[in-house]
Amino acid sequence: MSIISKATSDLIIWIGIIISIIGSVMEMKKIKGKLTPEQISQESLTKDERIKVWVLALFNPVWTDIILYFGLRKRFPTKAKSANIICFIVFALWIATSALIGFPVSRG
Repeated sequence: MSIISKATSDLIIWIGIIISIIGSVMEMKKIKGKLTPEQISQESLTKDERIKVWVLALFNPVWTDIILYFGLRKRFPTKAKSANIICFIVFALWIATSALIGFPVSRG
């Protein structure tokens, strides 16, 4: 018997997706607001931005990556690449965690 129902599980997933999308769009707009439209910056993610990307990626690394990478790649290529790497790391952690939880190995 499952600890939480399918409906509850689906709701948790959708809440994570919504938080990820809204948070990523807000962070992208905040970063893009620092420059005029024709400027290009090669600066890396600040510590605060890096923490926000990690937290948003934990909610949903796919949507966070899509929004931040494609939203920042033209004007902030270094920040976009850093966000992309963080999201790929979190996605790998998601896969490893689901493999450990979803496919338990029985002993004995």
